[in-house]
Amino acid sequence: MIDTLAVQRASAIPCDEDLLEPIGRVVWAAIRLQHTVRDLIGAIEGELSQRPFEPTLGGAISNLRKLASTLDPEIRQPIEEWCAGTGTTAKNARDSVLHAVAFTAPDGKQAISRHGRHGSGRFTADEINMIAGTLELAAGKLYEASSGVKRPWN
Repeated sequence: MIDTLAVQRASAIPCDEDLLEPIGRVVWAAIRLQHTVRDLIGAIEGELSQRPFEPTLGGAISNLRKLASTLDPEIRQPIEEWCAGTGTTAKNARDSVLHAVAFTAPDGKQAISRHGRHGSGRFTADEINMIAGTLELAAGKLYEASSGVKRPWN
């Protein structure tokens, strides 16, 4: 059942409309990356799982790294390198957007800012789009890094 009050409240949230699509792309690209990690975990385990997948993106990358350690070195190494490098970088980039701080900027617009280990400063739409692209590229690089893993559905 749709809560119409909640829908009305969502439409009234103060925001910079120019950031909504880029933020949505980050969320979508993160979902796609997590699905790519999940599929590879399934391939290593020998089956495509349709059961609920609980781990966060970081947890999924950590699980993948552990599973990769059971593979032959020539298959394991590129996956472990992806987990430690590209995968972690993409996850941290995603976190910098999803864990951002909302504020009213001096120009009167609603804005989001990095904080803590993610750096500092106001995000621009282009920066957020770049993060979405980083997530999408990470998914492609994982597929390349795991080319030695047999996919039971292929």
